[in-house]
Amino acid sequence: MTHMLSTDDRLQITETLSLHGHILDGAHLDRLEEIFTPEVVLRRHNGCWRISHRIVTALNREGKS
Repeated sequence: MTHMLSTDDRLQITETLSLHGHILDGAHLDRLEEIFTPEVVLRRHNGCWRISHRIVTALNREGKS
């Protein structure tokens, strides 16, 4: 069965991908919660992080050092 996306679905996906690029390219790590759900896991070479205020703060500090 083929599922076709509606025009609105496609627009929302495009907007989310554009926002993702903007947030990451601009290093706006304090805005990660705009594109990820609280359940997302960020994998790093030294472990896993969950998106939370504490993680966003840590990422911001790391990005400034």
